[in-house]
Amino acid sequence: MEKTQQIQITRFTAGEPSIIEDEVARERALTIILNGEELVTLLCSPGEFDYLAAGYLASEDLITNATDIKELLVNENTAVVRVDTVGNANVELTYKRVISSGCGRGAALYSAADVSSLKPVTSTLEVGPAQIYQLVRDFQHHNGLYRETGGVHSAAIAGQDSIEFFTEDVGRHNAVDRLFGKALLENFDFSLKMLLTTGRISSEIVSKVARRNVGLLVSRSAPTSSAIELADRLNITLVGFVRGERMNVYTHPGRITGGDAPSSPAATASSAGTPSP
Repeated sequence: MEKTQQIQITRFTAGEPSIIEDEVARERALTIILNGEELVTLLCSPGEFDYLAAGYLASEDLITNATDIKELLVNENTAVVRVDTVGNANVELTYKRVISSGCGRGAALYSAADVSSLKPVTSTLEVGPAQIYQLVRDFQHHNGLYRETGGVHSAAIAGQDSIEFFTEDVGRHNAVDRLFGKALLENFDFSLKMLLTTGRISSEIVSKVARRNVGLLVSRSAPTSSAIELADRLNITLVGFVRGERMNVYTHPGRITGGDAPSSPAATASSAGTPSP
């Protein structure tokens, strides 16, 4: 299925209406069946459902790597992914959950207990500001679906000098899960890698990168207070509002070359201010 759809709309310009053709992002409801039980329905962009399913399961700590998957079957027509794991997944499948493609995640498996069990990341990645600015520019050039529709989020895994995996989805959480799912199924090594995202950084996004031992999380948007607190505890460098050659570093600036001071996460952000869009 195509990821976009052309529709007819009425556009007003200076109060005058006109009929034009517009490109919008398609959305599908993907159902994941885990070990014979319906786990969740995700509202997402069409295509590459295997990556999204694997990434979602990894983000919810139901699998750790590709060897945990005994079988993964995708039906593109019905938008159903069936996953059988080695051993029983650690989850009570007592009801069906629908997770929206927007900011809310509905009744996800994410909980305070999950977060408290996360360990600080051990990544030794270091990168200079100029490298981050260039990676974000390259990241924006990949955003073809966003340029067409304005209706998707993007995520990428990058090394110090280049983007290695890139994904887009109508949901910002889905975009990150697709990325990690692709990397997981291809046995990708996350050592010395960073995550780039267009979306607001929530504590749940931070928990996703912590599970992959990714030490640097970069966004053009803002983090929440909970995301900052969690990133600080988990030894993750959190960077937001990357615009042109400005950025805010909220936690652990030591990974940014020449960014050892100030010591306080809040001080780092307040000293830079919030860049204008």
